[in-house]
Amino acid sequence: MQTTHPPGLWRVVGGTEVRGADGTIICNTADYRVPKPDMVAFAQPDAALIAAAPELLAALQAIVAEAGPRMGLDTAPGTINTISRLARAAIARATGT
Repeated sequence: MQTTHPPGLWRVVGGTEVRGADGTIICNTADYRVPKPDMVAFAQPDAALIAAAPELLAALQAIVAEAGPRMGLDTAPGTINTISRLARAAIARATGT
């Protein structure tokens, strides 16, 4: 699994194509669905989410870094431990680590 991604902010072009800051095509969400009349209803939101992925990953990494010193034994839902555990799992999935 690739553990790095094209740097910079990603953007949506044409509603369904996601491009890196240097213009590299990351993906086109219209390409992976069987064409049908409501395809745009799914492809455009998917493209927006994919384009936000690098920023979402950075936000999760910042949350984990901030939560680290305050982690205790409390595992109740909504506590910093639970939130940090969920964030770490998402980071691991995104980075392949």
